[in-house]
Amino acid sequence: MNYMKLLDKYADMHLFSVLILSEYIKDAAQSLGKALNIKIEDKKIEHVIKSIDKMGVNRVYYVENSEDSRKFIFLNCPRTSYVYQISFRCLSNEVNLIMQAIQPWSSLTLDDLGVPNNEPLIDWMHDTKYESSFNPLFRNLKFNNLI
Repeated sequence: MNYMKLLDKYADMHLFSVLILSEYIKDAAQSLGKALNIKIEDKKIEHVIKSIDKMGVNRVYYVENSEDSRKFIFLNCPRTSYVYQISFRCLSNEVNLIMQAIQPWSSLTLDDLGVPNNEPLIDWMHDTKYESSFNPLFRNLKFNNLI
């Protein structure tokens, strides 16, 4: 698998990353999968969450849309944390639908962690405010030795 392609930039797409508590991860992934037309298999997510991984490398789950491989969901499950990260890429015309799908799970997570829930998500596809090395997906791929 060429994970570098996940960092490709497209004018008609958006890339977001969201923190989700472990108890919400399956529901959040299912909501995103439904909105992105990506089949999410609960058994595979459970396997990733429960798997014993190598020292220093997180457990990851990646699935893409069968009709448009530019659309994907990448789940990063640190073994030492109960907070997971979902990164996903969607078309510009899907952003509102996708935000509605992930918002309940993101809000629950932020509320449970006591973090203010009034900041908009950063679109890492078009962001000019931050260095590209701050991109959470880039950092996860590097940390997990996938790129």
